[in-house]
Amino acid sequence: MAETGPLDRLTPGDHVCLIFDDEPQRTRSVAGYIQAGLRDHHRILYHGPGGDRVEAELTAQGVDVRPVVDRGELRGAA
Repeated sequence: MAETGPLDRLTPGDHVCLIFDDEPQRTRSVAGYIQAGLRDHHRILYHGPGGDRVEAELTAQGVDVRPVVDRGELRGAA
């Protein structure tokens, strides 16, 4: 599992602007943010660049996404 970082500690109402040097870094960061939301039982709909790769990145980070996808708690789209 990935280490806790600033994106893992954001709460509803927080605002952040991040700039990424490359796509893999951005995808890992988004996946970490989504992982934190799932941990806190939020329903996640990610629509943006790399949405089709979010599930794979979460799986690579050790998150079992199948149950949350099946329950409709996580949905990604490109």
